[in-house]
Amino acid sequence: MNLRIALISFSNNYDMQKYLYTLYNNLKEKAFTITIGSTKLIDNVDIDKHNFLIDVPNKPGIEFRTLNFSSLSRLIRIIKLHKINVVYYLSSHIWNIFLYPHLKRNNISILHSIHDPIPHPNEGKGLFIYNYNRLISKYTDLIILHSKNFKDLFCRKYNFPEKKVSILNLWHQWLDFNELKTDNTLLFFGRINPYKGVLTFKKIAQKVSNKIFIVGKVHKKIKQEVYELPRNFSHIKLIDRYVSEKEMNTFFDNAGLVLLPYKSATQSGVIIEAYRHSRPVVAFNTGAINEQIIDKKTGFLVHEGDVDGFVCAIDYYKKLDFSEKVAMCRNAWEFGKLKYSPSKAAENIVNISLKILSKKLA
Repeated sequence: MNLRIALISFSNNYDMQKYLYTLYNNLKEKAFTITIGSTKLIDNVDIDKHNFLIDVPNKPGIEFRTLNFSSLSRLIRIIKLHKINVVYYLSSHIWNIFLYPHLKRNNISILHSIHDPIPHPNEGKGLFIYNYNRLISKYTDLIILHSKNFKDLFCRKYNFPEKKVSILNLWHQWLDFNELKTDNTLLFFGRINPYKGVLTFKKIAQKVSNKIFIVGKVHKKIKQEVYELPRNFSHIKLIDRYVSEKEMNTFFDNAGLVLLPYKSATQSGVIIEAYRHSRPVVAFNTGAINEQIIDKKTGFLVHEGDVDGFVCAIDYYKKLDFSEKVAMCRNAWEFGKLKYSPSKAAENIVNISLKILSKKLA
């Protein structure tokens, strides 16, 4: 069967674009593949003739540029021209919905990754996520989730049949093993949204004397409180901005341990980044985080909300011999390399797509 697949993500986010182009590079040898993505490219992306760039709205929800019919028409022409029979949406976006009627009319199979099966509490876009998930569930041939823990809940919440949900680990191009440099520097990394528990550092910093780097764009709802952290604790350094991939690599390379005091989570891309940079993690056991950490081997899994336990995990790591810390770094790197293999992800996408197409032909 001639599989012709379009990978689509209109996201401007680093992690979503990495998923898009890493999967493309591993899938193009297995099946005819094109990508459709944003013109606002992240660092270090090599583009070829099968990577189509579109001027997309800045936000996945509704805004003025959502009604850019010229770009939407171009998308449809690209899909027609390349005789695509499977579309895989890697991220949520309002434009995905606009394309559904054309895809359905032309009997094109649709796969859709859902990264937030359940909206995070107290997030402004929670209602949009819920309504979006409910709508696309009606018209998608297969929903792809990236954690087992949320499958039953997703199916119940959106009245979606389990047989139309697949679990696929996230993926990333893996780095070489990175030797430990500064073993006791602590790093909190990524978009600093309320649910990520950054304000927990008010308590953590009282009990931990290590240098703590908090790196990422701070959400406006908590900006004032987050800015109080470095004012009150001299060992906290805050970098409130998006950083380049090169800067990100430096922050991970110079860390000994990556901290995730999240109050809510599905799967975490930050854990994947930590592992690919050969760094263990400390995280609260919330959402599907427990699928990503082997306690005391690739990091430390702490009972949700237990700040004293979180501090104890940091202290436990600090007291390890340097050789034991290096061993934990290698465990994290090896575990991640196996679990988040892009080659394996590409193979699974091919198998899933062929299975759906064969059912339609039967």
